[in-house]
Amino acid sequence: MREETFNMTQQEMTKPRVIDQTIARSITVKEAARLLNLSERQVLRLKKSVATYASLFDNLAHRLLRLCINSSSHGITPKKTI
Repeated sequence: MREETFNMTQQEMTKPRVIDQTIARSITVKEAARLLNLSERQVLRLKKSVATYASLFDNLAHRLLRLCINSSSHGITPKKTI
């Protein structure tokens, strides 16, 4: 298997943490905009997209968990794919 390397700037590494803090209301949108050197509108758009994908991921995870629980109670074990 081929290994890939991704280079990220400090701002790219900081962005998810700042957006998460904004969603958790630890910091304001205005503070996040200043930290990321973005407009408040851009921060709101990022916050909305992260929250949307997080909720979609949570729904998917719950559905998969339910599927595994239901299938294991019927003697069916999920197939492990490598």
